[in-house]
Amino acid sequence: MCVLEVEERNNFLNGISLILSTYIVKADLNSKTLVSVVGESFKYQKLIIATGSTVLKYKVPIPRTYST
Repeated sequence: MCVLEVEERNNFLNGISLILSTYIVKADLNSKTLVSVVGESFKYQKLIIATGSTVLKYKVPIPRTYST
């Protein structure tokens, strides 16, 4: 899980702290705090949980039309 911290809504790109490879083991929704596997805590204002996705490509035959 990655933790994103945005300081100002209008300054979105400059106010982001991206913390990679951090596994969150506890989310306290009342105090708006996340705790990592190593015991680090992160405060947040809004929490978005994104589980990720994987692209699946199926080999579906495409109908072809030919004109003469």
